[in-house]
Amino acid sequence: MVADGVGVGSDEGGKAMRRYYISPIIGTGTEEDPFRPKLADKGKPWVAIIPSKPDGTPLLPWALCLVNALDHTPVTGDATIDALPDITLDSQLSVLATNVRNLVINKLTQRGIDMTGINATSTFRQVLERIGRFGEAAFSTDRFDVSGE
Repeated sequence: MVADGVGVGSDEGGKAMRRYYISPIIGTGTEEDPFRPKLADKGKPWVAIIPSKPDGTPLLPWALCLVNALDHTPVTGDATIDALPDITLDSQLSVLATNVRNLVINKLTQRGIDMTGINATSTFRQVLERIGRFGEAAFSTDRFDVSGE
């Protein structure tokens, strides 16, 4: 999902920036090869929500992730990892070009996420809450964070 919209999260002054991604889940679930988002192997600080089935396997084939890094190129350079818009949490989706906004909504819908009611006046926080709650009812962007590089 190419969604670079507005660069409000861009690296200014050498400070790490937070970006949200949807990453495929990899691993076999063993101690040597745990389930994890593919972006975990990119060498950047990350956090992810990976809801599990009762048997411990991932509920979904993908994870909502947050990366906090100076350089996101290793993550954005992987075509299997979808970058979500680079906008602030409280930005309305109207700051995105219509084609980018539609691409984001369509990609999320294709993943099975109900995007009913999400439109140009919705905030990015509302979109992230919808994604996170798809697999974990208690998900909150306020408790989803990672320290930077």
